[in-house]
Amino acid sequence: MALRYESRDVTRERATGQIVSGSETISETTEIWTFVRQRGGDWKLSAIQEA
Repeated sequence: MALRYESRDVTRERATGQIVSGSETISETTEIWTFVRQRGGDWKLSAIQEA
């Protein structure tokens, strides 16, 4: 399955709301998720790759 999403990776100081690390800039990411299962079993996530 291919997932494409936008995100912000920011850590803020709780008391002031000031950014401690990261950025407000939005980044777009695409990931490929691979699932496997044994016959009759449940699907399990086996790999995540950045595309």
